[in-house]
Amino acid sequence: MVFYMTLPRALKAKKYAMDEKCGKTITMDGKIFHSANIQQTFRNNYALNTRCRVLFETMEPYRFIIVFKRLDIEFEPLCDDDNLQIFDGNSTSHPTIKGLPSRICGQERPPGSYVSTSSQIMMAFHSDFYDVRDGFEITLTTFREPPCEGEEEFRCRNGRCISALLQCDGTNNCGDYSDECQWTAGVLVGILGGVLFLTIAGIVAVRFGRKKRLLKMPRKLKKDKTREMTLEIFSTPEEDVKCEHQPTTSSKRSQAPVPEVHQSHCHLYKIGEETRDKTHIKI
Repeated sequence: MVFYMTLPRALKAKKYAMDEKCGKTITMDGKIFHSANIQQTFRNNYALNTRCRVLFETMEPYRFIIVFKRLDIEFEPLCDDDNLQIFDGNSTSHPTIKGLPSRICGQERPPGSYVSTSSQIMMAFHSDFYDVRDGFEITLTTFREPPCEGEEEFRCRNGRCISALLQCDGTNNCGDYSDECQWTAGVLVGILGGVLFLTIAGIVAVRFGRKKRLLKMPRKLKKDKTREMTLEIFSTPEEDVKCEHQPTTSSKRSQAPVPEVHQSHCHLYKIGEETRDKTHIKI
């Protein structure tokens, strides 16, 4: 069975580790470079005593959509020890992005999506000497206000215009998931994998059951063969006649001793009469 399904051609987001870009500027033009995956580090944990700033910029009239995918920064009630700040402009003198805490820490990622008011944002990360964690992972997507440009752009349900190449890529670029297909490639792989597993399991079960029956069959045949041999020994016509003509009177002749084999057979013959089936005597 073969499944065919056409999905829009998705564009993979570029990945950056913030600790490798400290003091640098990353430009996303909005035409070719539409989305980026930003992590604090590609290592298991971020470093102690870190001071890192990275500037992200795009071209007017594009701005940025910010979506948190993961957050694991040492928690402190005021986030004074380790924290992330995202400023709505090209320096730390600008206010932080509207809707986000001024300092971000802990393990509870900010829900939903957040947008910049300008074409530049600055990320600043700080860690102390004490504890380190995994860091964070953020999706940055360039967008502009409608009207959207024909087939080149996709209009999100929330009205934002993003590149049509970002549809069905497994990433929430719009911020409301409206750019994701109902049946993405990942979902299809999962479904097909489940069907394949069940098919293989069914074949194995059928073959195992057949093998089990074949293994039991010789033992059953052996039992039947033994019973047939036993019946042949004790079912000769001559012995049947002897049992049928045993006198029942009290004459001297009737008191003559009966051979041991004859007695045994007569006993079996009586059992056969009681069950009304001579050919199925149970031994």
